[in-house]
Amino acid sequence: MKWIKLKPLFLIFLMAAVVVSCSKGEKSAQTQEAKVAVNKPLVTRSSTVTLNATIEAVDLQNRTFTLKDESGNTQVLKVKNPDVPLEKLKAGMPVQMTISQKELYYVSAPGAETPADEKIADVKSTEGTEGQVISITKTQTQTFTVQSVDVEKRMITLAGEDGSPFELQVQPDVANLDKLKAGDKIVDKSIQVVTVSFK
Repeated sequence: MKWIKLKPLFLIFLMAAVVVSCSKGEKSAQTQEAKVAVNKPLVTRSSTVTLNATIEAVDLQNRTFTLKDESGNTQVLKVKNPDVPLEKLKAGMPVQMTISQKELYYVSAPGAETPADEKIADVKSTEGTEGQVISITKTQTQTFTVQSVDVEKRMITLAGEDGSPFELQVQPDVANLDKLKAGDKIVDKSIQVVTVSFK
């Protein structure tokens, strides 16, 4: 298992989950920071999931710990902050995880630099009032190049960072598809917070 893996851009077009399209004229901290191209498609999505798990192992030297969820899947998480009390975690300890994720998909304005990951909207996880909490933040940025757009069929062809092309069916929720052109750069920025709560 890879928890809620930071998703590639195509999921935002294919899935019918909590999708919000920003219309013409709207301005937000996200769009200003990202320097999006005017009137181009822009989509944000957020999700939160809570799972029960058990500590499988703790490696104090490498500052990692391994979690196993109720389905038997495992994941190794690294804690970079030296102030986090990793020594309080013990093998066999039951914990609860809250995975909160926010994704921003936009067409970059010509010549604009991709902003730092921390500059997209904050992702806040739900934390219990009892016990102790360890939060781990994961970030990812991917860029895709538009090769062709079929507005009538709502199909686009993108090339990944390795140059491999693939076709996508674009959801009706995504506005301004007719403004998307070959050569446009679509940026997928994701921030995920994994919060581990224990007593």
